[in-house]
Amino acid sequence: MNISEEQLTRWAKAPSETEEGKCQNAVSRITEVVKDKFGADVSVFLQGSYRNRTNVRQDSDVDIVVLHEGYYFSDVDGLSESDKTAYRKNFVGSDYTFSQFKNDVHALLKDIFGANLVTKKNKCIRVDGNDYRVDADVVPCFVHKRFRSLDSVEAEGVELVSDAGIHVHSFPKQHYDNGVAKNSDTDKMYKSVARILKNVRNELVEKGTISIDNMPLF
Repeated sequence: MNISEEQLTRWAKAPSETEEGKCQNAVSRITEVVKDKFGADVSVFLQGSYRNRTNVRQDSDVDIVVLHEGYYFSDVDGLSESDKTAYRKNFVGSDYTFSQFKNDVHALLKDIFGANLVTKKNKCIRVDGNDYRVDADVVPCFVHKRFRSLDSVEAEGVELVSDAGIHVHSFPKQHYDNGVAKNSDTDKMYKSVARILKNVRNELVEKGTISIDNMPLF
């Protein structure tokens, strides 16, 4: 595939102001709806390519985390065996499960946006876009806490349970900070190159050169 320097320059750019506005509209509306329902119990923030400023026009949907601050999953793998035993002995589970929270968020979004535009998926809830906003993947999560000792948390992230029953945790805020630092260290080239690679991937998929499953966007 022959690629000109002019094409690389275009691919390195962020989406247009129009696409940016539609992303912002999706984020603002969903944040408003969720905060009206759950209030201070949840925090709502972005993750993924839009948050990291590596999104491209063809993939300009948004990933929105809805984090319930009142509940957490614990990672005690780093504790000693005696501390693990003590932790489990004193652990008290919650009456409000993660599946209930995801169902509540799903019901809320269906009520606001319409059942025909909202789909519950394995790890998220999809809200289809329109002329005013882009598609959005809403990701309900509980806090993920990695314990260093019984009274010390080494790191906090987010965790979800897929509909298939698989726990998935990540650290989106740390990931964002690392991306900002890397972009600064590379004289602002890191995110531009990420956009170029995504556009190359989309071009290869469109031409049938590769399967979309062979090169995930992340």
